[in-house]
Amino acid sequence: MCESSSLDRCLHLLIRQNSTYFGFFYDDCQSSTIININQWYHFAFVYDYTTHIQYIYVNGNLDCIHNSSGPFLGNSGAITIGAVNSSGAVPISYWTGYIDQVSYVARAKTAVEILTDATLVAYYSFDNGSFYDSGPNKINGVS
Repeated sequence: MCESSSLDRCLHLLIRQNSTYFGFFYDDCQSSTIININQWYHFAFVYDYTTHIQYIYVNGNLDCIHNSSGPFLGNSGAITIGAVNSSGAVPISYWTGYIDQVSYVARAKTAVEILTDATLVAYYSFDNGSFYDSGPNKINGVS
């Protein structure tokens, strides 16, 4: 959501040069994890408005904590997923990977809640009639 390209008015959550960023335009939290291609990740971006602290979690683990200089001040603007959209312009720089299960929660989740969300026990896509677990535990069954 980018109301304007000015300090604390342009919320962005992105991957740039193999790093994850969470910021409000010139007030970024940058993760230390190098993001590799052809690999799934669970990202959680948390902003605690009362303390002005931004958090990035990668696969359930805290990867960045940043005390922003001020609160996020944006209150309008388009929400764009999978592209860059600054100040109402036409989206550019489209994401070429896959995005799955985007959700928004109107409160700051705890580290325990994020780890629970990120912990995958089993994944059955059922694509093409497959009953094989594509998750980390490879739990396979019979239909």
